Amino acid sequence: MTAAALPGTGIMGAAMARNLLKDGLRVTVWNRTRSRAEPLAAGHGRGAGAGTGLDFPP
Repeated sequence: MTAAALPGTGIMGAAMARNLLKDGLRVTVWNRTRSRAEPLAAGHGRGAGAGTGLDFPP
């Protein structure tokens, strides 16, 4: 399976993540504000966190 990571889920990043998920890629998302990335992670993506190098801020 092909994978992609998007550090930023603003207007453009969220749209890109949704399209990648729709195309069947495994997507890891991160955003400075965790609540912005969580809906994408819940939609079959993956939220970056501890150990990924893209930890959510506390």
